[in-house]
Amino acid sequence: MVLETKVNGETRQRQKTSELIFDIPTLIETCSMGITLQPGDVIATGTPAGVCLSNGKFLSPGDKIDITITGLGTLSNVIGEPTQPPPVYEKVPNSVAPSWNPSQNLVKVPSGELFVTVKDEAGPQAQSIIFIHGLGGWHNNYEPVVRKAELAKSHRIIYFDLEGLGLSPLTGSPVTVKTYAQSVKEVLDHVGVQKTLVVGHSMGGLIANTFAASHPEMVEKLFLIGPVKQLAEAGQKAMGDRAATVRKGGMSAVANTILGAGTSAFTQSSRPLSSGAVLASLLSSPSEGYACACEALGSAIDPDYERITVPVFILAGEEDKTCPKATVDFLTTKLPQAKVQTLKDVGHWHQLEDVDATAAALKAFVQG
Repeated sequence: MVLETKVNGETRQRQKTSELIFDIPTLIETCSMGITLQPGDVIATGTPAGVCLSNGKFLSPGDKIDITITGLGTLSNVIGEPTQPPPVYEKVPNSVAPSWNPSQNLVKVPSGELFVTVKDEAGPQAQSIIFIHGLGGWHNNYEPVVRKAELAKSHRIIYFDLEGLGLSPLTGSPVTVKTYAQSVKEVLDHVGVQKTLVVGHSMGGLIANTFAASHPEMVEKLFLIGPVKQLAEAGQKAMGDRAATVRKGGMSAVANTILGAGTSAFTQSSRPLSSGAVLASLLSSPSEGYACACEALGSAIDPDYERITVPVFILAGEEDKTCPKATVDFLTTKLPQAKVQTLKDVGHWHQLEDVDATAAALKAFVQG
């Protein structure tokens, strides 16, 4: 994008965002290491060459300044007299007030604050489905599948972000898979749901199983997408190492490696939108929240699978290295009622790599 500043029609500044010292993803990632950015937030950085200190052309009362950014439009202001009071709007007109504020979706639960949003198109009495995202994900990763399957027409859709991930802040308390599972109960209690179908991806699958084993009375069915189990010693060390890498270098230090290892060869060569969505999901993850999640996964233990007696569906990926066939076999041994479907040309990010196939499998299981 081109940024251009004119004073009384004279161009004073003109540069492209590609010329930034730090590119936009780096700026967003760096800010996200300390705070949770919300849609509508403004990141103020430096300014291009052409300011008054460099050319001696200082602004005077009556000067008109026009700032234009490609695709965003032009912002115009006139320099006032020193004694002139600044304009004040007593009230923001309704026509320009934002229709959605992410902070309104931060709900207080016993463990802290969580981002929660509910689709109630089917009515508050409709059967519910709660979605649990995985490591490096957030609630919005499920939206393409939910839309494709048209689940909101028949079910109450409950999205939320795990503590420290997506739009949910960290509380400062220790984070474990068990505390994540407790968050599931807290969200369901908050929205008034006593029993639900649970969908979990990756680490979210382990959280779903942990929740189902702890609160079997609240689960109708389990749909597990590339679920993981308790990690072996090497996996535990790898999670600790990844947490340290992210704390030192941010998400950009691991994102491309995870993308390459976590998606199929076909996705990398022929699904640019899917690859971009996975990379965006990773890079937008708050670094400290992600590091805490790595440690939580590294220290997680398997739940008591014998307490899970509801119908279970496992959606596997043909090229999934995080949930390989050995993990699927382990889970089907522990959950003999589980049905399995393996998607061709899919790695570990099923709902982003193959929306159609994931939506079809989920819809069939929900309606079955």
